[in-house]
Amino acid sequence: MKRFVGILLLLVAATPLCSAKEITVRELKEALLSLHQAYKTDEEVATRLKELNLSEELTRPARSSLAQYLPGPLSEKQLDILQGRSSGLAPPPSDLPDTPAPDDATQKAILAKAQGYLARNMMRILALQRSNLSPSSRTMRPTPVALPASPSVLPTRLRGW
Repeated sequence: MKRFVGILLLLVAATPLCSAKEITVRELKEALLSLHQAYKTDEEVATRLKELNLSEELTRPARSSLAQYLPGPLSEKQLDILQGRSSGLAPPPSDLPDTPAPDDATQKAILAKAQGYLARNMMRILALQRSNLSPSSRTMRPTPVALPASPSVLPTRLRGW
């Protein structure tokens, strides 16, 4: 009996999540614009936003552009919640860069530059980190790390840390 009641409560709690409508950021903007033009109250807009789920991330620039259509603090809070729930999703295609990923030769050149930077500045970086540590841990001496000759093989761990 307890198991049945537990399952029933779980189903009742999950029902509002299943009834939420998934929309894109563009559709959200159109919905907010129509609600704004219909002079809906803050409570009505907030209730409408509670019923929605986004299928893509609501980025900060998009969120800023939607603020003009919000009538009050309740709808702003619901839009913030909607933005937080969508933060793990992929951004809309319009927010993605048009430049393609670098080819293999460019990637190797980038890694070689990073390796050269680390080779020149590793001791300075470690000294800076050590100066920010507590006084008792300043006695630790970092072990110098020899970087590999190939840029495709980078050290995964510093010895002595």
